[in-house]
Amino acid sequence: MKIKERAKHLAYVVWFNLFIGLYNIYIFQQDNAVFNLAIGVFNIGVWVFLRNNNLRIAYLKNRAN
Repeated sequence: MKIKERAKHLAYVVWFNLFIGLYNIYIFQQDNAVFNLAIGVFNIGVWVFLRNNNLRIAYLKNRAN
């Protein structure tokens, strides 16, 4: 698979991570479970660091080496 195709697939995963992270933050607010806060923060962190297409391509190229 080409790098651009893999970056497109990774973009879907990154956006899914954002929604799961927001949901975990919501669950933390409701249940006050620190585990959900930690998972939510990590999921949102993945979105922050890979939200840009150039960053995703650089990540995939670095991972291939």
